[in-house]
Amino acid sequence: PTVYRYIDQGRLDIKNIDLPAKLRRHVKSNRHNHSRKNKRLAGTSIDERPDTINNRERFGDWEGDLVKGKRQASEPALMPLTERRVRYEIIVKIPNYHADTCLKELQATI
Repeated sequence: PTVYRYIDQGRLDIKNIDLPAKLRRHVKSNRHNHSRKNKRLAGTSIDERPDTINNRERFGDWEGDLVKGKRQASEPALMPLTERRVRYEIIVKIPNYHADTCLKELQATI
């Protein structure tokens, strides 16, 4: 692929017509990369959180996740909640991992 790229860029004195095997190759094109226009953003990224949270300076900054077993929404899941400063952890078993169920269990835990 590197040699073919050099030929296309004109770095080598060979033409594509001189390479019949190259003319038969089907190469993936980078032209058709599609951006996800309808992607939902679920909130602020971890990269954008304040330094006080990253430095673990105060108590009360919680971090949550969702651990799923099977890939069926009706299967139970675990929701671990970790306090950033003292690493206190609460693990809640939820009956399914639908958004409304997760929210209800989170509100009941806090």
